[in-house]
Amino acid sequence: MHGSTLSRVVHASVLAGLDPARGWDVFREALAADLDDTQGGTTQEGMDLGAMAGSIDILTRSFAGLRTEGATVVLNPSLPARQRRLRFRMQHRGQRLQVSVDDNTVTVTADPCATDPHVRLRIGAHEATLAAGTRRRFRREADTWHPEETH
Repeated sequence: MHGSTLSRVVHASVLAGLDPARGWDVFREALAADLDDTQGGTTQEGMDLGAMAGSIDILTRSFAGLRTEGATVVLNPSLPARQRRLRFRMQHRGQRLQVSVDDNTVTVTADPCATDPHVRLRIGAHEATLAAGTRRRFRREADTWHPEETH
């Protein structure tokens, strides 16, 4: 069925939106394909960097729901039940961000930075501004994301 390791990456990405649990299974197969040489001898030729980059893309775009709309960073997470937490770093318009997603919370922290002191965030229907050196947390309640008060 999968003629290349990149094929699993494409399948996992599509499945993540339709059936996150199955998408996670195929994602794990994609990770193992080169490491475990599941195709019988192709790892000697080298690891497929496209598949490795695609694996990172699946985590951020498919499971964390990351996308950008102009100046706004949008997150719409859909973690499979077996994946309890996902954390990654990203850079948006010069501002480094740390993103943490779990079953019921999304936390975004902006590193101290002089480039652009504010980042627009949207989680669900809620938009917020994130200043450099600060953190914003959103909590899911009944499939709706709500911002927590900042102190």
